[in-house]
Amino acid sequence: MPNSRPKVAWVCSYTPEEIIHAAGFQPVRLLAGDDPLINKSFPPNFCPYARQIAQRLEKGLEDELAGLVIANSCNAMMHLYNVARKTLRQEKNIFVYLLDLPRHQGPLAQAYFFNRLKEMSDFLGSQGKAVTAEALQAAVRLYGQTNKLLAESSLLPNPLFPPLQPLAYYDLAAEATAAPRKSINLSLERKLRDNGQQNGKEGQPYLLLTGTIPPRGLLELMEESAPFQLLQENCMTCRYFSAPDPAVLEGCSTREDILANLAASYLTKMPCPRLHHSARYHIYRQLFQGPNLKGLIFHDFGFCDLSHYDSLHLRAMAKEAGVPFLRIKTELGQKNLGQLKTRLEAFLEIIA
Repeated sequence: MPNSRPKVAWVCSYTPEEIIHAAGFQPVRLLAGDDPLINKSFPPNFCPYARQIAQRLEKGLEDELAGLVIANSCNAMMHLYNVARKTLRQEKNIFVYLLDLPRHQGPLAQAYFFNRLKEMSDFLGSQGKAVTAEALQAAVRLYGQTNKLLAESSLLPNPLFPPLQPLAYYDLAAEATAAPRKSINLSLERKLRDNGQQNGKEGQPYLLLTGTIPPRGLLELMEESAPFQLLQENCMTCRYFSAPDPAVLEGCSTREDILANLAASYLTKMPCPRLHHSARYHIYRQLFQGPNLKGLIFHDFGFCDLSHYDSLHLRAMAKEAGVPFLRIKTELGQKNLGQLKTRLEAFLEIIA
């Protein structure tokens, strides 16, 4: 299906795609590739995700973009914003917008985020189309339809426990963040019509992969090597597919009502490590008590403070619960995958 909407890129799963779409743009997530990290904007001891994105922008990706929305999810993203503001806005006349995120989930944080979403809507409306209540309602329904179809097909009845192979899950998310949402929904409708519901895998032994977004090559290794189901908890998979349900529109008659409900919905999904909230670790405690969890694999970026702190917390919780724990670190490329395979196979031998 042809798509005539200008593209606006985003980098954090707390960025409401619905607002970007309502402003007349096509939301596209910037993901890391497998290229060697040779980047002029950042030093080697810097977040590989931010370096990969900067490298993609330097290679000419900006020729496809009308704008870029960067959420200040960490210090690395703030530095990326400063670089992009110079290379894109000043040199290429491509707008770059900074979305400020709260660090908590409570009512005050939701009120703060609501005001930031109003500002984002006004800004994007000035660059594209006015973000009206009607446009937001249509966007929320369009994006909510994706999760409805995934649940109906049993591909994703529960974002944390999908009956999908690791690569299929990753590729589904990558496609959903890049392709026009109408084409994604039409594709899912065809799959549902042609294939019917898929069987789940409840009750089987599984490994839990968490931490930062893994490189695709790592998932290939795990799919080849692990005799267990692999569940992925990161902002590329379950946290991304925890998008707002169209039910957030109930009782909404104004743009402000919809934005307030969107703010609450985004802040109450499965929290990432940057949010100070006990809900994240409460969910992990429940998972650690389950009889089918065989081990926890934590993927860590080099030079990412948030993931470092999260790994220490989860390691301590896993040790207390008697859950085997493996921490692996990558630079998001194909480098050192051979060494990772050796470590992964040794870990699997221990827990088999």
